[in-house]
Amino acid sequence: MDFVFCLVVASFTASKATECSVHLFIDPALTSSTNSSHWERIINQPVKDSRNPLVSEDKIYEVRWDNTYPTVMYDITKKKYRLWYNTCISCDRNIKPSDSKPNPIFGCGHPKWHQQFPGKVPWMKAPIVTAIGYAESDDGIVWEKPELGILSWNGTVNNTNLIVQYEDGAMVLYDEQEKNASCKYKLVGGLAFIHCSNRPNVAKDGTVWPPCHNWGYLCSSDGIHFENAHNGSASDHFYDVIGQNDGTENVLIYDESLGKYWGLVRLDAGYVGRDSNPRRTGRFTADASLQNFTAAQQVFNGTADYQIYSVTPWRLTGYRAGYYLGIASFLLLNQTVRTELLQTTDYGKSWEQVRPGSEYIPLGDPGAFDSYTVYSAWSGGSQPVVNASDPETTLLYYAGGNGPHDGQRDDSLGLARTTTHAFAGLKALQTDALFQSIPLTQIIHPSSTISFLVSSTQTIRFNASIQNSEDSFTLEFHITKLDVSHTQSTPIWNSFKLIDLLDESAIMWNSPQRITVNIVAKEGCILYALQLC
Repeated sequence: MDFVFCLVVASFTASKATECSVHLFIDPALTSSTNSSHWERIINQPVKDSRNPLVSEDKIYEVRWDNTYPTVMYDITKKKYRLWYNTCISCDRNIKPSDSKPNPIFGCGHPKWHQQFPGKVPWMKAPIVTAIGYAESDDGIVWEKPELGILSWNGTVNNTNLIVQYEDGAMVLYDEQEKNASCKYKLVGGLAFIHCSNRPNVAKDGTVWPPCHNWGYLCSSDGIHFENAHNGSASDHFYDVIGQNDGTENVLIYDESLGKYWGLVRLDAGYVGRDSNPRRTGRFTADASLQNFTAAQQVFNGTADYQIYSVTPWRLTGYRAGYYLGIASFLLLNQTVRTELLQTTDYGKSWEQVRPGSEYIPLGDPGAFDSYTVYSAWSGGSQPVVNASDPETTLLYYAGGNGPHDGQRDDSLGLARTTTHAFAGLKALQTDALFQSIPLTQIIHPSSTISFLVSSTQTIRFNASIQNSEDSFTLEFHITKLDVSHTQSTPIWNSFKLIDLLDESAIMWNSPQRITVNIVAKEGCILYALQLC
């Protein structure tokens, strides 16, 4: 039998520690002297749900979702999945699917609108009126758009699922650290798009758009009834200093270890970003009371033919301070919008592509609902949406479109799934591929475990030793029971109790130790995550 052999060596010395930690092998700060020629980063593409699309533009007032910018979260109190999405509910000129001329940005009446409502004309109002729609689901698959009675439409539909008007790229944050119950939910982002409609066609000084009174937040106690729902621009919570100046997925996160909020916005340079100064992602901060905002500083940019559009960040419990992953959407010259996986080690101050050019949530086949554009949904906080009934699965919702970014298309909500923590990994390119981690600090208890999230189409074996250099002795243990043959390359956790592997009398239990992990692997071994508990 062929084996993919992974030799793991761990050395322990005393230091300060946390109770449990998870380390991704793609994290550049994890390794100390790994031979990069021995490994390559690989993307573990999520698997799309066969029932996609799950939610579509099916209301007469949903003239065009456009990029949708969805927020999807699981509400543990309501035991429901909740969805907020951006939609255009008016047009500034009537364009039909038969028109040979491309639609302007935002368009007028998505193609299926004209099929669903023959003989009707979309609400004609300029500048375009945008709104936030709401839906909820018991299982995350079958969704309902409840009639809420908050906003009417065009004087003809009095009961809709719309909750806020006049916004652009606004997302919903569930703010766990907020003490004011009336503001636990915050609609954050472009809440006064109407104020930006008359900006000049060229940027100030040729490089940067002047900010319009745009970024702000609205408060709600339930995520449905927001202050100033009929005109978000009436809110007192506006912060011109940020400098946000165009549509994107505006996100805001409170990070406990940082003691601050930080967020991402879009900073345009040049005319709608389509020249040598493309779209850029900017980062800003605010203090723990959501005051003292800073101006957004560029933290990521694409190129003129591969422009960054948005980034939706997340992290999971146990990740080291400052480490986040993010799904980025890029606009290409061929009018497709594609996603990649990014990571940051410094609270979003700088980002890198995990595997440049490799799609994360891939575009669908020609003719599919997501064949042209994909925008990842934000989870409404720092944690991703983990399956409520299966925590080993992370749910990645996204908006997909079947036509070009600037042209006519229908947009819908889709779902893809991936193994939690196995978002991307390191694949051994040769026999005896070497990996060595930095020292990892961990408190060791009699119940402590060491676990590896790996995948292989062959059997995997681990050997390990513990070395305590301070006391000048070495403890060795051999993990030989990991002889599990995987019929598919599915990431699987393999966990071992240290008490079963070590001489109990030789370990100082309940004390912090420093652990260095060394791995020797055969070609084909894929490493995703290491967990110490």
